[in-house]
Amino acid sequence: MDFFAAQEAAQRATRWLLFVYALAVACIFGAVYLAVSAGFATYDAYADVPPELASRWFSQDRALWTLTLTLFVVGSSALFKQAALRRGGSEVCEQLRGTPVDFSTRRRLERRLMNVVEEMAIAAGTPVPAVYVLKDETAINAFAAGWGLEDAAIAVTQGALENLTRDELEAVVAHEFSHILNGDMRLNTRLIAVLHGILVLTIAARLLRRAFWPSTWSRDNDSDDGPAPSSSSRFSFRSKSGSSSSSSSSSSSSSDKGGGGALLLGILVAIVLVTVVGAIGAFFARMIQAAVCRQRELLADAKAVQLTRDEAQVRQALRRLADDPAGALLRTHNAGSVAHMFFAEGVKGWLASHPPLDARIERLGSSDKDPPLPTVNNPLGSTGSPPSRLLCVAGSLRRADLGYAKELLAGLPESLKAALQEPVPAEALIYLLLLQPDQQGRELQWQSLESQPDPDVLRVMPTLATELAGLELKHRLPLLELALPALRVLSGPRRAAVLSTVDQLIECDGTTDLFEFVLQSLVHTRLTETPPGRGRAPKAKERTQAARVVLSAIAAVELSDKVTRAKLLREVSFDAGYDPPLELARDEDSDFTSVRAALAVLRNARPKRQREFLTACELVMLGNGSLSLAESELFRAIVVSIGVPLPPRAAQAGCP
Repeated sequence: MDFFAAQEAAQRATRWLLFVYALAVACIFGAVYLAVSAGFATYDAYADVPPELASRWFSQDRALWTLTLTLFVVGSSALFKQAALRRGGSEVCEQLRGTPVDFSTRRRLERRLMNVVEEMAIAAGTPVPAVYVLKDETAINAFAAGWGLEDAAIAVTQGALENLTRDELEAVVAHEFSHILNGDMRLNTRLIAVLHGILVLTIAARLLRRAFWPSTWSRDNDSDDGPAPSSSSRFSFRSKSGSSSSSSSSSSSSSDKGGGGALLLGILVAIVLVTVVGAIGAFFARMIQAAVCRQRELLADAKAVQLTRDEAQVRQALRRLADDPAGALLRTHNAGSVAHMFFAEGVKGWLASHPPLDARIERLGSSDKDPPLPTVNNPLGSTGSPPSRLLCVAGSLRRADLGYAKELLAGLPESLKAALQEPVPAEALIYLLLLQPDQQGRELQWQSLESQPDPDVLRVMPTLATELAGLELKHRLPLLELALPALRVLSGPRRAAVLSTVDQLIECDGTTDLFEFVLQSLVHTRLTETPPGRGRAPKAKERTQAARVVLSAIAAVELSDKVTRAKLLREVSFDAGYDPPLELARDEDSDFTSVRAALAVLRNARPKRQREFLTACELVMLGNGSLSLAESELFRAIVVSIGVPLPPRAAQAGCP
């Protein structure tokens, strides 16, 4: 399954999730209605209400306001939770009391974890995610959370940090990166919001019990969101001497004085039944977790094997947990709501959200070689164009990419890598990469930098420039990716100032060259205050016009003759699946400013349409028969701008 097929599968799973969610809400509505009707019937029976005035079991008005109230409570709770989670993976990690790891940390275990995460991110072509440690957890577990590539976060428990070897930790992190690349992360985040809506009545029932009987009712688990029925619906009544008889006599006495006891009994029945309703919600929550999670865990295991040196690393990490099943269980009170996100079963429950560990170990392949790369077929092509060389590795996790990332990082001076983990040198690096080679252009850029609000940035630039002088061109984008996490911790206004300075440096000479466009696209994508998410899918006409703009700009870089460009664009767009083929855009519509706006449109396209567009991009670049480093970097900037990760190794002569 390639990246785009995995995204389509995740979207299908989302639609299935919404269907089951609607079914769960319908069951909850029916149970709430029965609970309310039972409460009314109990009150009528014990208050001696005349039969002609007694409530009927079915009432249209009662059904209407019960349905309205259920939809409002469940729906608003889910939407509220989802709005909070749109802050990114850090929100989920902080809910589980995770502690962020500083990118410049020098603690041995945390530094080892950061090195592993950085290597994985560079190998996969993703931004380096935020990293958290659950310091209170001695279990061995981990998870990835977030809404998109730009706001992803990975959390590992303190037990995993201390008890796993580097190879085993690498296997666990590779598993979590697989979830990021497979589209599971956004699906899992939506699932948290859905579960919160379904479980809201469980929470409400507990609050009612505490309000009426604060000292006599107790929960076995103090979870706010725990989905397991075994924990969310259990409670115990602690009987005290004389309490039952006292309650009984009080109820009888109150009944004689106006039905107060009947009212109390009716409330008691309603609370008990709402608790049962909560158990129904918890049942659906656990069922959804298991159904969504199991198959995707096996897929993540398989991809982790592809990335690590051999399957023994993943096997050993799983074997540690299989030998001690309790070794993955978390103690945090609300772990149940994110049980589907863990590397291994993190909470107890009657229905496991993960496949059995032994089954996962058996399913791991025995080959120590990378599987064949998926290729992009030309669905409507007639010219027999070559298969994709770049797009086939998009969103992949492969050993060769990890080896390249390690080699790349090993070739960088330690002082430079350490410096890029701080905001000031990281900002200086971006500006240095944009400086023009000619003296006149550089002077104009320095004049623009004099308005830089942080004078420390200008002070470190000469020293940093000396260290950059001896590096190869292939290090430019990996260095940029290493520097950007340090800038993401800056405040919103400060990040906006960095983006403004980048734009000013590019505009100094009045033109935008290829590398400036690449760097500008990557920086804006990674540092925007609100990472661009999926919006309304563009209509066919909008999508086609956006593709024309981008492809025309690429063709202009490739070929100077306009007639040849138009012919090439018609041929490759037809081969990629556009029917009728695309025509060349007007020159004024295909500059790099228009390209950025067009890519924003294509970011919201369906994965199938994105693959169609990116196939055409690659075929245009291959129009002259070869692929240069600059062209490969341009391709990477394009795929990153629309939310598709591409390993940097693919930018080296376009060889997978």
